[in-house]
Amino acid sequence: MNQDEERKPPPSLGSTPSQPQRPQLQRQILNNKQQILGNLNRKFTGEETTRWLQAMEESPQSAAETIVPGRLVEETQISTPMVLDILFDSIQRYSYELNQSPPEPGLIIQAQRPQGFQERTSFSGNQKIKFMRGHITMREWSMVVYAEETRISVHVLPTDFLMGFSPEQKDFPPYLIMGQERARGGHIWKIESEVIGVDVLPQISRRLLSHLVKVARQEADPQDRFTFRSRQESGEEGVDRSFEQIPESDPGLHPGAQLSSSQLQKDSNMAQTRSQILKNKMAEAGQQEAARLASRPSMAPAAVARPPAPAAPAPAPMPVQAPQAPQASAPVGEPPN
Repeated sequence: MNQDEERKPPPSLGSTPSQPQRPQLQRQILNNKQQILGNLNRKFTGEETTRWLQAMEESPQSAAETIVPGRLVEETQISTPMVLDILFDSIQRYSYELNQSPPEPGLIIQAQRPQGFQERTSFSGNQKIKFMRGHITMREWSMVVYAEETRISVHVLPTDFLMGFSPEQKDFPPYLIMGQERARGGHIWKIESEVIGVDVLPQISRRLLSHLVKVARQEADPQDRFTFRSRQESGEEGVDRSFEQIPESDPGLHPGAQLSSSQLQKDSNMAQTRSQILKNKMAEAGQQEAARLASRPSMAPAAVARPPAPAAPAPAPMPVQAPQAPQASAPVGEPPN
């Protein structure tokens, strides 16, 4: 970080124009802003933020936190400009902290707040649409926060496409969508059918920054969608790992105990985890089955004696002919009688 950036004062807050609010709500907004400004003046280092900053330095993958939707304070009075105001108050606050020690030069974060409602022509060309737009930029990747009167969407896209971005573009689907609905004579905000309030907006801003940093470091897909649960918790859902838990009855295996290698060697009677017991039982069952098969008598079929083949019939005797008496030959020169 150069000297100009070091001398740069904390970002200004509350610059998002909005429609006049009720007196009670105005006091509430003023109190919130005074609290945020006070935190910035003393360099905001709350426990929750400190944990998140440390996780971002070590591994942005572990910085994602599960967001639990909470009840709204004056939930029927929260307008679109107010939601954006609180979001960007938190985004600028956390960006300022992250930029104090960026892991890489390309990960410097700059946040541009929305500058009030503007008008544009709808894609069909027959309607005027009021919108607000802010963005969070890094060297290669950016995040656009686009809002209409009853809807807020967040898109991740390369920084080169930032200037010409349009919410109708299908190449950059929304990472997060917040919708406003009417309820009890007013309106409420929802994400994925869950009602959200002011108390979770700082957490959502941290999730946005974490996701953008992970995309910039090629640790996340720009097409990913927002979920209330962190990726780690979502991946472990449905996997029963109770068999790997350490028995609570063993004080030597309590998670808070500091077990050294010498302690583990001395504790020869340490209780085995259930997974080890299962493995031992499976090995023992395999040995028993092998021994049973080895002791079983041979089941090879005995040789079956075949009956002797019948003797071939003797050949029939040839008929004996009686010898014929030789005829006397006549003397040479004498005629026969």
